[in-house]
Amino acid sequence: MNQDVPAVQEQLELIAKQIGQLLDVHVYLDDQPIAGPGSTITEALLDRLSQIDPQRLHFSKEDLTPGEDGFVGEILTKYLKPNAAQIAIDAGIGQDLSVEAREMAARKVKDIFESCRYLTKLDLNAIADLAGELLDRVASLDAAAFKLHDLRNYDEYTYYHSVNVCVLGTTLFREYISSEADLIELGIGLLLHDIGKSKIDLKILNKPGRLTDDEFAVMRRHVVYGYNLVKNNDEMSQMSKDIILNHHERANGMGYTRGLTEGQLSFFDMVAAVCDVFDAVTTDRVYRTKMDVHRAVSILIRGSGNQFNTKVVNHFLRGIGRFPVGTFVLLNNGEIGVVSRINSNALSLPVLRVIFDAEGTRMPQPHTVDLYEQRELYIDRPLDLSYSPAQHVLEDPNPPV
Repeated sequence: MNQDVPAVQEQLELIAKQIGQLLDVHVYLDDQPIAGPGSTITEALLDRLSQIDPQRLHFSKEDLTPGEDGFVGEILTKYLKPNAAQIAIDAGIGQDLSVEAREMAARKVKDIFESCRYLTKLDLNAIADLAGELLDRVASLDAAAFKLHDLRNYDEYTYYHSVNVCVLGTTLFREYISSEADLIELGIGLLLHDIGKSKIDLKILNKPGRLTDDEFAVMRRHVVYGYNLVKNNDEMSQMSKDIILNHHERANGMGYTRGLTEGQLSFFDMVAAVCDVFDAVTTDRVYRTKMDVHRAVSILIRGSGNQFNTKVVNHFLRGIGRFPVGTFVLLNNGEIGVVSRINSNALSLPVLRVIFDAEGTRMPQPHTVDLYEQRELYIDRPLDLSYSPAQHVLEDPNPPV
């Protein structure tokens, strides 16, 4: 995350002239946020910053309301927003799991959920087979080049969401599992974490708008409904059952439905919570537009140690990075690139494929830049392809999903 020392000193001098005013940037020590917009600039803050090695400091406006102009705004409007997926593919950034594989998995999850809705029957063999098939497909994925998906269907959100959460959890946290059998059980729990939604009235489940308080209270019951479907199944592990029951609990006890705290939750309950929230807020819904992934990352960082387990968040970020694969970014030299690989030992210094030069001209052949090796370059800010201030509320890290 290191910026060059002169740039850091310049930013510190600017802040020093604004004692008593509100900070308008995010301040990071390595990869950890230590101050953000809205904080009052005090002598104590300046003293703290001045005592830190400037090579470890980073300033970013990534979460401020964007107001792109000039060639950057033109590139966003004319090229990136309508063609981002193809531009990334042309630059050598592929999908981590094919569209066909996700659609196949979502269809199978739908069949399983529908069986529970109408027949009150859970086909554990089918879900175990699906978990195993997904694990086989993602086993060869390189976590450092793990690309987040962008495959959405309003009407079948729950099924794709279940697949996505499973892929996130089993790919990024596989090293915490001691056996293939336990990895399957983790996959089962993540695939079925929302199985209780099969017992929610479709008028509430598919409502084209935000839920009322009463409807949200009904929706929250899905964790209990789901647990009741599996609690007497002797063939399912307790890990899988607990994920279904506990994925909306929070480390600080402010989740639902039992208000459990971190010491009462398993590591994999907390893995499910992080993967669930991250996929939910980066998904288009009828009532709101998805967040860009760097904003979702900010939610996890802000909730780390409070709502979410710090170890889980840190490991999750080591897998997807501060700027996940596929994120378009503006460099300090004016060039625009897309993240192609994560440096796990320097989360904010990824490998890029540079696509547009500093004049806004698309390069005939993208070239590779490793920010960990080329420290004179750094990410000025990510380019948000979907941000709408009226639709994004960062203070709500536990959305009604």
